[in-house]
Amino acid sequence: MQKANAGDPIAQHSLAIQYLLGEGVEADTSKSVYWLKKAAAADVTAARYNLGIFQFNGWHTEWDPYGAFTNFLYAAESGMREAQLGVGILYTEDLIVRRNYPEALKWLSKASLAGSANASEKLHQLEKKGLITIDTLQKMVTLSNKLIKAQQSTTDNNEKALLQYIDFEADTIETPSDSVLFADALEECAGLDTLGISSFNPDTIRHKFSYIKNVLEQCAEYGNPEAITLLGRIYENGIFTGKNLLKAAYLYTRGVRVESPRAAFFLWRMIQDPVFIRQLTNMAGKKDVAATFVSARLSILGITNIPDQRRALQLLESVAGQSDDAALEAAFCYLQGKGTAKDEEKGMQMLRSLAGKDIKEAKLWYSLFLLNTGHLSVYTDEETLNKSVYYGSLPVLAVKGIMNRDGIGTTQNYALAADYFRRAASRGSASSYALLKKLYDERRPQDELFK
Repeated sequence: MQKANAGDPIAQHSLAIQYLLGEGVEADTSKSVYWLKKAAAADVTAARYNLGIFQFNGWHTEWDPYGAFTNFLYAAESGMREAQLGVGILYTEDLIVRRNYPEALKWLSKASLAGSANASEKLHQLEKKGLITIDTLQKMVTLSNKLIKAQQSTTDNNEKALLQYIDFEADTIETPSDSVLFADALEECAGLDTLGISSFNPDTIRHKFSYIKNVLEQCAEYGNPEAITLLGRIYENGIFTGKNLLKAAYLYTRGVRVESPRAAFFLWRMIQDPVFIRQLTNMAGKKDVAATFVSARLSILGITNIPDQRRALQLLESVAGQSDDAALEAAFCYLQGKGTAKDEEKGMQMLRSLAGKDIKEAKLWYSLFLLNTGHLSVYTDEETLNKSVYYGSLPVLAVKGIMNRDGIGTTQNYALAADYFRRAASRGSASSYALLKKLYDERRPQDELFK
């Protein structure tokens, strides 16, 4: 402390870490940031990186992603592996700096060669999608690091704050395995992480399947895309349920509503099967509610055989009394002018009616549309919003993001707004990515690096 007060930058950084961790002193994040800024001003590499983490997340300092990137870049150029990973990821996002895959390749390769398994994984993802080409040596390192990561149960703590990858490039090379879908669900479905299961192997999950299915169904009620998609696969493959392709398509259709790219992939693959389409059409012709909903929704999306969206809306309305999902989609049609003249008043009335029936997802969509139309309040209370976050709802992340961005029902907090938008975008929400990009653009400095 004496050395730090005397201006020793190494002591200042050490003291900052002690205040952060509460080692030898009472933990005090504000004091930690104070001393980090002192050390960073003297270009201590670790201090520049750590201050960048605080700026990037808005922890006890102003949310400043551009200042954070400047600090990350300095630390990366100084050889810090974690910073090289961060800079590489940020060059793929098109938010702070323009997307630049050659720069991403450069920095991710440096981090991977220095031993970062996360950098190796990101390189593998980018190469698989044809966005970069990595050399033979890097491929060997990438494979080695991926194997090391597979044997580890935790991520390097220094890398966790920058690992919400945002990636909208469609993976057309291979179908996501059920284990990958289960890993997604483990991240976002509260309760699954208590089972001690890491893969979706029938022999492993047999005795716990009922609990798993109940958790997924509860999360799905709130609009959790990972839960909805995995449930779809369960019915598509008949895992302890009996195969039910119509039920699977119904779930995938719901998944598309909450912007699940995986649900969209599986739904698209299903409708390439002419046998399934004939069965769907026949069942819809017999007034089957689920088949009518799926057929109409596919038409609204413009990818099936009902001749026009107006007819599709009529079909949705014909089964709305029997299917809350159909009623919800019909409300969206009026709000967006699909199959009918745009009628926001009617659409909002329909959403409010569904929300009043305690339909969890409808409450969140109604709140979101209220915010998008300039209202300064939401339909749901804070407890419901927090419960929705807990159960992995994707729509609630946009709701919470807008509330924090505009200071509605809470203190204005751009850092939290960015975090909610980023979490949704990292799960496939293009609309949340657009909100995040707008938040960045409105605060973009004039420096050449960020234009």
